[in-house]
Amino acid sequence: TEEEFMARGLSPTEAKEEARRRFGNLDEYRRELGRMSHRTAARSRWLGSLEAIGQDLAYLFRGLRREPGFTAAVVLTLALGIGANTTLFGVVDHLLLTPPAHVKNPDTAVRLQVHRFSPFSGEPETMSYQTYNDYRDFLDASNLESVAAYGDQELILGRGEDASRINAVFATASYFPLLGVDPALGRFFDQSEDQPEFSEVAVLSHDLWQNRFGGREDILGRTLSIGDGTYSVIGVVPEGFNGVDLTPVDLFLPIYAYTAYDGSDQWTTHRGYYWIQILGRLPSLSSRQAAMDEATALHRNGRREMIDEGRYSEDARVVLGSIKAALGPDAPEEVRVARWLIGVTFIVLLIACANVANLLLARGARRKRELGIRVALGISRRRMVGQLLLESTVLAGLGGAVGLAMAYWGGQALRSTFLPDVAWNASPVNSRVLLFTLGVALRTGLLAGMAPAWRGADQGMANTLREGDRGGTGRRGWAQSALLV
Repeated sequence: TEEEFMARGLSPTEAKEEARRRFGNLDEYRRELGRMSHRTAARSRWLGSLEAIGQDLAYLFRGLRREPGFTAAVVLTLALGIGANTTLFGVVDHLLLTPPAHVKNPDTAVRLQVHRFSPFSGEPETMSYQTYNDYRDFLDASNLESVAAYGDQELILGRGEDASRINAVFATASYFPLLGVDPALGRFFDQSEDQPEFSEVAVLSHDLWQNRFGGREDILGRTLSIGDGTYSVIGVVPEGFNGVDLTPVDLFLPIYAYTAYDGSDQWTTHRGYYWIQILGRLPSLSSRQAAMDEATALHRNGRREMIDEGRYSEDARVVLGSIKAALGPDAPEEVRVARWLIGVTFIVLLIACANVANLLLARGARRKRELGIRVALGISRRRMVGQLLLESTVLAGLGGAVGLAMAYWGGQALRSTFLPDVAWNASPVNSRVLLFTLGVALRTGLLAGMAPAWRGADQGMANTLREGDRGGTGRRGWAQSALLV
């Protein structure tokens, strides 16, 4: 300190300079002290806010326990609205948003579809089903890393009393490599088995392997009676893989096995035999337009004779569709209904919000004197609004939890009743459904609580201490009537 240096014989000026030199940059110390002060104040405000929220929650739950009938009515009303939206979102998420299981890089996997004018109606149409010769034409596309074709058909597995109907997919050897799927057991058929003199080999679905054959690993090499032929099992696909369509698949066969089913090989040469769908893999998303232009040229060139004879649209062009079957032109009617129902359930949620807002307004009218006392005791308008919005949000959270349980059971019932032919590989409630429910519950709580919060925190509320139950009745009636409508 300056006193110590002066005791050593330095002058007051010299002592002051030496003390500052040893102490360091005084301005920097001041700035650091200021930052510490700000951090301490911010921490104090944060702890104060947490304490206030804790007090508000304790007050809120005490009020809800005092009125169990009101609480149950609000929670069940919101649960119906939120549960309906969550249930439908779970269905739409599987049909439209979630990529097919085990498909790698689904953004660059596409369907090659043909947009043309129908020779029957003259109207434009987009066709997913094409011929095997169309597939051969696309094999020359340099802007596609790979191309695959597949078709599905119902077959009979087994003989006599053990016979049962199964869904089979006839696919080219490039099908599994294009999708990036690895076998769970054994292998997939290769190019040597993808020939007119095809090998009678089969790849089982995971479900068929588990349910019919007990998941035994010695299934490899076992012969099965499928249709009119006998096939040797060479592999099993991973659990949950059902190809790229919505229907469940029981087994996969080489595409030339279709000859045995059809009884002739006319499908391999005739350009009027529409039964397969064609997949492609893009090198990158930026190559999409170039791939469409090249595929269009190859398709028109393959159909040149038909175009010249007027039997095929000369304006036909190839478009690249989503790998998701539900997003294509051949989506089942159930998918279109599900999209429409999303809008309906949103309206149901709005009605639930209006009902809850009405209940909260009616409750606010009964609590008018209580709220007036709190305002008179000095609670701020901002905190009053926060408390009322917190109340509606907590109620919406409870409704969301009940709605989530409803969505789990309701989703299973909806799947089995209205969409029995769709492959469902997961629970009706997944991480995206949970996040969706959380977001809907939060927004519902804020939406339902806005009118009651504004009404309850009216700056003139303290007047109710003098006016009793008079005042605001007309306005309250108007608001509730509007919500009722």
